[in-house]
Amino acid sequence: MGARGLAPLYGRIIGIEIQGLGTQVTLVPGPDRVQVFGVYDATPDCLIRGAPLALLRMMTAEQKDAEI
Repeated sequence: MGARGLAPLYGRIIGIEIQGLGTQVTLVPGPDRVQVFGVYDATPDCLIRGAPLALLRMMTAEQKDAEI
C-alpha cells in the first residue's frame, strides 16, 4: 500500500509511540506522499502505541486486526 492506499486518511495525524524507547513518530498522509515527523506539535487523531516487537508483529501479520 502506497500513499494512494491511504486516501481515506488524508490530512489525519497518526502518532506511533514506541514504548521503552521514548520515541514517537508522526505520520500525515497526503495525496502523493506520507510525511513523517519526529516532532509534531498537534494531537494525533489516532495513536498507535506498543513495544518494538509488538509493533513489528502487527506490521508483518497477515491478519492485522488479529494483532490489534
